[in-house]
Amino acid sequence: MFVPEASTGSGFWARCRALERRCYAGEPRIEAPRLVAAAYLRRTGGFAAWLAGTEDAELRNRMLADGAGLASADALIVHDEGRLSLPGVVRKRFYYGRGLPAYRRAHPGAVSAQAGATARAMWRHRRLLAADPVHALGLAVLRTCEAAAWAAGATAAAAGSTPPWHRRR
Repeated sequence: MFVPEASTGSGFWARCRALERRCYAGEPRIEAPRLVAAAYLRRTGGFAAWLAGTEDAELRNRMLADGAGLASADALIVHDEGRLSLPGVVRKRFYYGRGLPAYRRAHPGAVSAQAGATARAMWRHRRLLAADPVHALGLAVLRTCEAAAWAAGATAAAAGSTPPWHRRR
């Protein structure tokens, strides 16, 4: 079961994230399953504990490939983003990106499918984005920085390196 998600929080970047989430409602290649039958999880091994940040997408892709029945709830999860900072978002996406090579091996084509779904969602909601050009521009900056951080994390993982801010002192 997908449960639509809205974002809230304080500050500019949280408002950009809230605008982004409004564009993603009803997108099965973007939304993550929130309620999953325990029997399905037991039968398939549940969430991929070997991933960080993409474990929900990995489960969604497995469910879609299995032909599992997916539905959307008539409810809303409100995710309090707090006060987002661009450096904080970049650090988090770098960390998530470290699992990207394993995710890509497990689900070839999934990254490009999700990127395409994201682009189509933004295009479909271009009027919503145009109605709030300041936050739409901020969203473009945010997504560009996130994509670069994902790529850097994936590259670092492939090279076996650890970023300076993750090293023990």
